[in-house]
Amino acid sequence: MNTIPVFYTEKQMDEIQKFISDNLGGDEGCIAHETESEYVHTDVNIAKGGCVTYCTFGMGARIQNSPLSDMKRIEIFMTARDLEVMSEGSMIISSELCSVSKLPFRENTWLGEGHTVDVSRRFKERFGYHALLFCATQLTAELSGLGTVKLLMAIPIYEEEYNWVVANNSLEYIKQFFSHFGYDSLYVDDKRDLFIPDCEAVESETAELSPELLERFDSFVLQLAREEKELTYDAIGRWLEENLGSN
Repeated sequence: MNTIPVFYTEKQMDEIQKFISDNLGGDEGCIAHETESEYVHTDVNIAKGGCVTYCTFGMGARIQNSPLSDMKRIEIFMTARDLEVMSEGSMIISSELCSVSKLPFRENTWLGEGHTVDVSRRFKERFGYHALLFCATQLTAELSGLGTVKLLMAIPIYEEEYNWVVANNSLEYIKQFFSHFGYDSLYVDDKRDLFIPDCEAVESETAELSPELLERFDSFVLQLAREEKELTYDAIGRWLEENLGSN
């Protein structure tokens, strides 16, 4: 893929910044500007309200190689609790998000719900986490000439949690994580408790799927294959929501 950076237009920049301010903004903040870019020009909006929120803007100027129509263009965000806006920790977070924003284009891949990315050594040493786990949100910006840009939340997870996700199921982990902590435990500067789901409970819930539902899932997988579409965590999650909700 061409490494020459793609930029939002001035109008699109105003639109995405307003969207971020309206939905994630706070009383004070700043913008961490990228000085040298490849693939996309990514700045990071840092806003301080009840917490500090870091959100990329610029990543959505380029389409990532996603099979899902609502994951073609994305921005990513992360929250902290006690960091000062201009602190070293804030700059590490901004740098990390900026780096991650290039990955889909450098690797010709995509980021979506349930996907993970290893963090840098500097990020791990500062905050203690091993990887970022991405969670879809209801936040979608509509930009002139581009359409929908989806916002993904980056959840910092420990190495033991990452190993569980890899060995089991990332979507199930997200579900269990929020059930255990609620939505108020995602601050990267918090040393939260380690969380490993109860495997027996997860297996028991999976075992409740009826033979009819399993047969319908097999048909779904075959249909994707016929259409030459990728079987992803996002696709499985949507299928489960549609079918378990109607079952």
